[in-house]
Amino acid sequence: MYLCIPNLLGEDQVAELSGLMERQAFADGRATGGLAAKEIKNNLQSPADTESYARMRAIVLEAVNSNRQFSLVAIPRFFLPIRFARYTEGMNYGRHVDNAVMGINPPIRIDMAFTVFLTGPDEYEGGELTVHEQASLNRFKLPNGWAVLYESNTLHEVAPVRERYLGAERDLDV
Repeated sequence: MYLCIPNLLGEDQVAELSGLMERQAFADGRATGGLAAKEIKNNLQSPADTESYARMRAIVLEAVNSNRQFSLVAIPRFFLPIRFARYTEGMNYGRHVDNAVMGINPPIRIDMAFTVFLTGPDEYEGGELTVHEQASLNRFKLPNGWAVLYESNTLHEVAPVRERYLGAERDLDV
């Protein structure tokens, strides 16, 4: 099961997030991967302990909490720290399911995940989010601000980014 959510983020929110992400010192994304993910995760992630991160998280949570479609389908009770990821040429995140339990105090069962696109589909080749369902592969490369909501135990991946245009290198995987 998946749901595409058009314009989860508005143009102003995308612009603000993009600006904040430009000021982030991204690090190897494998640091937040589980044992199996470390083998297939090839991206960069923003640290979660900066003022910019706090504002970035607030922008996304405001959008998610005010979106009726998102709320009706996901019925969120908690949000763990949001992972802001960057994929540059050659980067990808292989086939995986998200950890069923995340967090430490207390550990929380994770049922839903979502990806918000901050870079337009015409700004890069590859990089599609693919959600594998029983009888189909669903590939997503959506406009800025659009999101895909899916069950976290669904097999999914981010295809390798083959080429970037216009200096684009921002993508948001939350």
